[in-house]
Amino acid sequence: MDDKEKERIALHRMALGKPTAWGQQATYYKKYLERLENIYTIVELGVDYGFSFFTMAWDFPKALVIGIDNFCYDKSGSTDARKPHLETYLSNYPNARLLEGDTTTIGNGWKNSDMYLDVDVLHLDAGHDYEEVKADFEAWEPHVISGGVIMFHDIESFPDTVGKFFSELEGEKIEDGNLGIYYKP
Repeated sequence: MDDKEKERIALHRMALGKPTAWGQQATYYKKYLERLENIYTIVELGVDYGFSFFTMAWDFPKALVIGIDNFCYDKSGSTDARKPHLETYLSNYPNARLLEGDTTTIGNGWKNSDMYLDVDVLHLDAGHDYEEVKADFEAWEPHVISGGVIMFHDIESFPDTVGKFFSELEGEKIEDGNLGIYYKP
């Protein structure tokens, strides 16, 4: 990682002012996307405080980066402070959009939505229960282009759920630390 890359990541961390579990991945995830000639649409499921969301918007300024989150940490439905926090930074990223709602529900209705676009890169980082990961994958995988990339965050942190689902996928995939990369056939 060169000095410019280190500076970019440090600025993101400082600007967002929140902890991130995606910090290390920000330094190397792009190499797994190099095989894509053009990246027009990136969808991130589970935005949290936006580190990976804004990193991808920064790294791919010509792509539309769509972040989807229910902005709830628990099943109670009570909202937290993440959405207002994220909205303060959106004006700095004209290619970034936030959608609020259940990631699986939005994925299942994506084809019929006003925002429908084919997805080049999908980043799964929403629910971390096995069934949640499976439901998000099944809802969104049909919208990913052939040859597209599906990234799974937390395959090591959640080996019995995210990691298990990732390990069960057949096809070309790479494990790199806490990030799993799956290339859609």
